[in-house]
Amino acid sequence: MRALYITSLVITIAMFVAVGAIAEQYSELDWAIFFDELYSTDSYSYNYDDYRYGELRDITAMGGIVSLGFTLFYILTFSFTLKNIKRMTAKVMSIIGLSISGLIFFCCLVPTFEPGGVAFDDEFAPLMIFYGLIMLGFCIVNLVQAVRNTTVVTVNQQTIDDLV
Repeated sequence: MRALYITSLVITIAMFVAVGAIAEQYSELDWAIFFDELYSTDSYSYNYDDYRYGELRDITAMGGIVSLGFTLFYILTFSFTLKNIKRMTAKVMSIIGLSISGLIFFCCLVPTFEPGGVAFDDEFAPLMIFYGLIMLGFCIVNLVQAVRNTTVVTVNQQTIDDLV
């Protein structure tokens, strides 16, 4: 279990990097489109380049799929914890983590199936960063609980009675 939560901490950091990189890519393309339209030579025509807006939708869909993968990892991690760790704190944290991950799972479906309806850099990436911070806290608490679960010392009552 300790290895699972150490891995989940590393994956949380990877999620921050991946979501940040996708949001940065989206933002750069969005600003490039904005400045191209701002400085176009024909001020009376709307320079709608469907290919570049299609790239924005592709980046959003890719970000949604990547976020969906991270969310599924956390759902599986908390499900596994709920089954294997016997401590009450870990079980409560796993239930809360599953609830939050379930909500975020449904939020990840929006940019995946309707990429034109959400801006990845302004609307979806902050949600995923906030979710990552919550999961970072949950993984740290569950890592501590997993370590405590393996280091529980049982005391032999008969030995204590013999010593007294």
